[in-house]
Amino acid sequence: MSGISAPRFAHTEGYTAVCFSSNGQFLVTGGSDSLIRVFHNTKKYRNLEAKTLEYHSDSILSLSYSDEKILSSDEEGKVFYLSLSKTSDESIDADVSGTIFNSSLPIWDIKPSPNGMQVAVSTEQGEIFIVSLLDTSILSQKKCHEGPINSIDYNNSGSKIVSCGNDGTVKIWDTSGTDLECIQTCNKISVACQPGEPEQQIKVRWQPHGNLIAIPGKSGEIILYDSETFEEKCVLEGTKNSKVTFTSWSSNGVFLATASGKDLYIWNTLNKKQVLSHTHSENICTITWNPIDNQVAFSDSLGAIIIWDDIIDIGNKQDTSMGIHPNKEVDNLKGSIFIDGESLEDDIDLEIDIDHDDSISNIDYNKKNRRNYNNDDIEFSDDGMSDFIVEDDNEKPSRSSKKSLISDKGI
Repeated sequence: MSGISAPRFAHTEGYTAVCFSSNGQFLVTGGSDSLIRVFHNTKKYRNLEAKTLEYHSDSILSLSYSDEKILSSDEEGKVFYLSLSKTSDESIDADVSGTIFNSSLPIWDIKPSPNGMQVAVSTEQGEIFIVSLLDTSILSQKKCHEGPINSIDYNNSGSKIVSCGNDGTVKIWDTSGTDLECIQTCNKISVACQPGEPEQQIKVRWQPHGNLIAIPGKSGEIILYDSETFEEKCVLEGTKNSKVTFTSWSSNGVFLATASGKDLYIWNTLNKKQVLSHTHSENICTITWNPIDNQVAFSDSLGAIIIWDDIIDIGNKQDTSMGIHPNKEVDNLKGSIFIDGESLEDDIDLEIDIDHDDSISNIDYNKKNRRNYNNDDIEFSDDGMSDFIVEDDNEKPSRSSKKSLISDKGI
């Protein structure tokens, strides 16, 4: 049975980023208050106090994970790198590697390579940097867009990158050489947005285990673009004139979560149907799908995070072809989720009717209470120094080879 949690206020009012750790044990948030907070995600410990990390000095714009490491970028132009672990069931330990990249302007999006050896950084100046996570050296630097780059993402193998500029132009890059090579440009296919407003930044995301890229369209639709044939595979029709700002795939590449204002939608991309929707009380900033569980988390403009457990109803599915769990890779996708036969598309028809109003009907969630959240809704550390992480600039890992941007070997 699916269920949406009550909003938990993690940060002060403003843009709030959220992502899961790669093992799904932690939910990490970053806010306009420059704080990173790490929450237990296991239901037994979910209400425990979060670990608060205070090493950014400006609003956090992007969070991403690689193995058990979290990367964060901020409006000041810094990218940090930290490792998460449990010292006990109830204790969270964070080991910060320090600053791995500096820019003079905001960093709107970051994405580690699948092998965990590099991170792609998109900048306000329209440049993409590929930075080594082994020694923080710059492996590649290229002017890729005329203006700020809102979004960047790797494909599953790390052989390609997709980027989206604030003018709505989407480009696909080959990373197999020592320099990025543009192999496709889709001029102004997505929504243009004003620079400097994090809530308006468009995010395009690559399908795990497939070739499709989810691109928010100009009229509220989501374009599924095939990166092999360079064609629009299909269009998921959203609410007209309601701009989609954020997309997130389930780890099997079948389900797609999208945010449009206060509305969150879940799409089954096999049959191209919308299977779930939820209207939140505030504008949604970011969405993240748990990489190993049937769970979505999202954040809002008041600094709150919300968890949606058991989001896809798969409990009554008896046929193995019907019970596709959001964290299980589909073997017969063969690079694209659009299968020639219609049987699987027909089977996975998970249109769910839930009473969205009842799920949070008893929650008094308004701006008056939001201003008083420090007293009741959130527990910040009483000892400011106990959670303060001091970076050690003297310790650096060994230097890596620069033969190519993407290595076949992991760390």
